[in-house]
Amino acid sequence: MDTPTELEEHEIREVLERGHASVADAPQRLMICHTPPFDTRLDRLMNGTPVGSPAVRAFIERHNPDLAVVGHIHEGRGIDRVGGTVVLNAGALRDGGYVVIDHEGDALRAELRNFRSAGRG
Repeated sequence: MDTPTELEEHEIREVLERGHASVADAPQRLMICHTPPFDTRLDRLMNGTPVGSPAVRAFIERHNPDLAVVGHIHEGRGIDRVGGTVVLNAGALRDGGYVVIDHEGDALRAELRNFRSAGRG
């Protein structure tokens, strides 16, 4: 989307791969990435155009993190899946959106919440 601090696709790929190399053997893996994966319900502009990152999508498909939390597209608030990975976009903080992540035994669980609507939603 040509914002001044946005990384190019090859840079996103390199950063994700470097980060993954340091946690590849971890029992649970949480991915936090500003840019959402391409072609999900989390990367759509108001007009429906998908603007997420193909590199992020390919990374998730290849490495299958347990959870992924993304942002950037405020109107893309929601939950989706890429392969076996649950991907969450909290939407805009100004609208009250946030994500809560819990570590339960050997699993990570997450849910969308909203501080403007009694903590849920």
